[in-house]
Amino acid sequence: MIDFANLALQALSIQIMQPNSDSEGPTQAPSLGSAGSDPAKLRLDLLNRLFAASIHTSRFHGAYTALIQISEPDLRKSLLKIFLQTLIQQNRIPQLLSFPYTSLAADVDATLSDLALKASPASALAGPHASPPSTRYFEILYAWRMKAGDVRGAAQAVFERLARLRASPAVGSDPRDDRLLNAYLVLINALCCVAKEEAWVVVEPGAWGAQAERAKGLGAGKTALGARRGVLTLEDVRAEYQAELDRVSKLEAGQWGFGDGGAMETL
Repeated sequence: MIDFANLALQALSIQIMQPNSDSEGPTQAPSLGSAGSDPAKLRLDLLNRLFAASIHTSRFHGAYTALIQISEPDLRKSLLKIFLQTLIQQNRIPQLLSFPYTSLAADVDATLSDLALKASPASALAGPHASPPSTRYFEILYAWRMKAGDVRGAAQAVFERLARLRASPAVGSDPRDDRLLNAYLVLINALCCVAKEEAWVVVEPGAWGAQAERAKGLGAGKTALGARRGVLTLEDVRAEYQAELDRVSKLEAGQWGFGDGGAMETL
């Protein structure tokens, strides 16, 4: 199927560009379609079939070549999502990041962002070697944006994962669980790579309550936005990171907080 589609596309291109002997216009190729068929529609159909066959056989360079030649915007976006999801499901993240994407870059970013934001909350809890790789959408989005030079966007992706980690009761009760601390460090490092006046991330309403609201009670952070939309600056993130370090230290010392964090018991 792949060889046939490539040959058909080559023949169609040659015949479309070959002038008729009786006119200056392009000739159609009756052997490649019914009489009066639209060459553009025929080419689109062949590219679609070539893309599908390449994806099915994991020939991603061929799939990419077909994808970037598709001019119909809605079809291109739909196939791009299939392309990215298949690469992620097969754990081919370096290959996903290796393609130039040219005019598709904005659509790649929008697709990866949509996949991350719509994934189940548990997906943000996965570690760097999680299986399946689809549980790592935010990390993939971060890597994509860093490669594209969008450091602010990469920081926002890290923050979205951090907010989900921070809100989960399954994270942080064990002092050996370093997912929160690692996420804070990645966010701090990303924000340190931009100008001081740009070192902030957007916080949607309800996404970042006081750390005490996580019912973990110790070392509660000081930044609470509640139902308001706002921003967290680099200084805010550093303060929250220090509060998390303090909380973990108290857990390691056998001190446990209850309720709103005011009560504490030493075991």
